[in-house]
Amino acid sequence: MTPDNPIIAEDQSTAKLLREQLRSPIPVERFAVESLQEAIGRVRQDVLPLAGVPVGELLLDPRTELTALVTLKNCAKKLAAGLQRPSAEYDAMVTIYFAAIASALVFHGQKISLHPKEALTHSFCVMKDQPWMAWELMGLFTKAAAS
Repeated sequence: MTPDNPIIAEDQSTAKLLREQLRSPIPVERFAVESLQEAIGRVRQDVLPLAGVPVGELLLDPRTELTALVTLKNCAKKLAAGLQRPSAEYDAMVTIYFAAIASALVFHGQKISLHPKEALTHSFCVMKDQPWMAWELMGLFTKAAAS
């Protein structure tokens, strides 16, 4: 029997629900699904805009969003960390990492690295002078070093 007072009835309803929750396990599956949905949403937002677009185009197009450059920088950094050094693959990933930073500086005026400006300028100069450097990136690194 429920009391006539709606406040007491609500309190009793809350108390009953609380007792049920205390006897039940935490709904881990629901939290796991929600966490996966959030992670997939971040992947969609951060990575999917990069899908199918050549890396060189992303790096050299002034319209590439800053968030895409940050994602590209982070991906290249993670990939480089898993590669043997010295190796051509490692050098290529490090080049893409610094090119993303250079692109953000040149096209957006934003520093997307924790490296000090002087260290970045030095790295850009070293990168542009590599004998294997793609000519398109030489110009990007030259502009970034001057900015």
